[in-house]
Amino acid sequence: MIYTDYSSRVAANCFTPGRGGQRVRVLIAHNTGGPADRNYAGQPYQEARRISDNAANYLTSNTRQASVHWVVGAEAAGAPLYRVVPEANTAYHCGGNPPQFPSRWVEPGTGQAFSGFNLNQVSIGIELVGLENETPGPNQLGQLKTLVQEIVGRYPILKETGRIAAHATLEGDRRDGLNWVNQAQSWAREVNNVTPPPPPPPPNDPNRWVPPETGFEVNNAYGFLNYWRTSGGLPEFGFPLSGARRQNGNPNIVEQYFERVRLEYHLDDKRIYRGRIGAELLALLEQRGPV
Repeated sequence: MIYTDYSSRVAANCFTPGRGGQRVRVLIAHNTGGPADRNYAGQPYQEARRISDNAANYLTSNTRQASVHWVVGAEAAGAPLYRVVPEANTAYHCGGNPPQFPSRWVEPGTGQAFSGFNLNQVSIGIELVGLENETPGPNQLGQLKTLVQEIVGRYPILKETGRIAAHATLEGDRRDGLNWVNQAQSWAREVNNVTPPPPPPPPNDPNRWVPPETGFEVNNAYGFLNYWRTSGGLPEFGFPLSGARRQNGNPNIVEQYFERVRLEYHLDDKRIYRGRIGAELLALLEQRGPV
């Protein structure tokens, strides 16, 4: 499955690392539904690709703190696939943190209700570029089918009735997801009870690296990948534990966490510095005092 990885672009306030001890219980179908997100016969490839890229970018950094796990692009662009938030993390597609949009889902069998941020913790979200009343094109349906079936293979519980839902059925003023949720439920039932391997990283790129061990991208937007490679690599730094993101409280610093170091890129002098994770953790513990 080929996709473009946007996970390193996601702002820190648009997702939460991990799932708070929860497990995936439901897959939620969305449509982007923006005023420009329209598929039509004869649409130029360049326009469709721009709309697709814009939709994926919008779900990485915005004042609504919204994000999603996957975006399937416009029909005329060939329905390109984007990974926004890795599935192991909590994306804000049914409410932010704190919840802004109170979607609510009741788990079949248990009757347990999940809403807002808690619903995000147990769900995977897919956004289909287009309006809610559009019929998805053959490229979009083919891409969606492959994606849905691979996800269901990783989380077989999603084959059970009621575990693939349209966003429209979870929130009163929503209309999205209804135009492809029935197909998704049908595709899920076709999946054999064999768990396939995790999704592969994007094709090799000298300026991008996504280790499957953690799923976070290191790239050269701020030179972190070249620095990692030339300053010790895996033995010195370890695997990435986050994407590159603006530091909380200091927008002039871009930081990325690794297993044994934190890298900082200072926008004012355009240099990379190292933070000492162990020393920082010790100082934090000393501030908190005995527990």
